Amino acid sequence: MTGTEKILKHIEDETQAQTAALLQEARAREAEILSAAEKEAAQIINEGQKKAELQEKEEARRLETALAARHRRALLKVRGELVQESLDLAYERLKDLPREEYFAFLYQQLEKQAGPGEGVLQLNDRDLDRLPGDFVEKIRALAAKKGGSLMLSHDPADIDGGFLLSYGGILENGSLRAIFEARADELKDAVCAVLFAQEQDAP
Repeated sequence: MTGTEKILKHIEDETQAQTAALLQEARAREAEILSAAEKEAAQIINEGQKKAELQEKEEARRLETALAARHRRALLKVRGELVQESLDLAYERLKDLPREEYFAFLYQQLEKQAGPGEGVLQLNDRDLDRLPGDFVEKIRALAAKKGGSLMLSHDPADIDGGFLLSYGGILENGSLRAIFEARADELKDAVCAVLFAQEQDAP
């Protein structure tokens, strides 16, 4: 082997050695870069999952709150409807009381509203047609106890039931509707106490 060939061989060997070293270094660097990329990707995925979970939880919380509010509104609406239905039923039952019980109720209401002076009592068509035989006598006796007098008008009042009582142009509204409206809050409380008793007793 000539001197030139030896030099070329030496250069080739050194080049191969340097190339192998560079290749090894490149592979190590590549592995390091891949490892770092994998870690970064895993971190990004993890953070994304956490954000997604948080967003999902937040959305779930919002949905739960919205559903709870909707449930409360629906429940209040149903309760209101039940209370009103119960009051309407009670009103109809009062109007449809048997004759004896109905007029006993009217006497009680008259006793509360009758006063001294000359009064005129009006009933509706239905009640005028089914008056007890002693009705006029009873209302006169009731008025006398209050230091006044009562005359029954034969002009029917435009009311569902109850009476209108007039003293010198001053009208006392004793209609069933007026009685119900005057006691609306009390009646609603009584109805609620019955309708929702089980719920109130629950722990």
